[in-house]
Amino acid sequence: RQHQNNIIAATNQGLLSAPVNHPNLIHFATWERDSAPPTSNQTFSGVAVAQGVLYAVEKTGDNAPDVLWAKTTNGWEQVWNQYYSISNIHSNGTQLAITSREGLGVLSNPYGIPITYDSYGGQDSFRPNFAILDGNGQLVVADASHGLCLQRNGEWIRTSPNGPWNNQTYHVAFAGDDVLVPVGIRDYTGKVWNRT
Repeated sequence: RQHQNNIIAATNQGLLSAPVNHPNLIHFATWERDSAPPTSNQTFSGVAVAQGVLYAVEKTGDNAPDVLWAKTTNGWEQVWNQYYSISNIHSNGTQLAITSREGLGVLSNPYGIPITYDSYGGQDSFRPNFAILDGNGQLVVADASHGLCLQRNGEWIRTSPNGPWNNQTYHVAFAGDDVLVPVGIRDYTGKVWNRT
């Protein structure tokens, strides 16, 4: 992600940054470790920018909740750690969507409390893989059980994309006004494919 004049990358060696206009970004030596978070040499799995604030997810393993950090004017601050396994963070520029196997969260600022979801309005299962926010701040969720779940005016709309065998959905993205949804199945050998 681009933050100010740098590209920020979440890696298993911490957060790395490089100037956005550096002519040799492909070379590893161009990148420097950000030493500001207290745990800078840990594994980070995602970065996003909302309202000029850089957010990063520190992976902690199965015994402690993952840590969501925010780089504010005060430096790096721990924001929120309700979820044990944050699989994705995504920003629409103003809000941050947080995806976890335990639920979904939408954060408006680093000092606020996220709006959280642990179901799609009474559906019997809840397995979000990836969530993004549209331009209106509504969640668009790729769910392993329910396919594509769209939040519209406080209600959840479930759409099963055309898949070869089922509606398992692993990722969503926008291309203009279109929502792109890859789906996946297990083939006859039991191998999973198309989980992108």
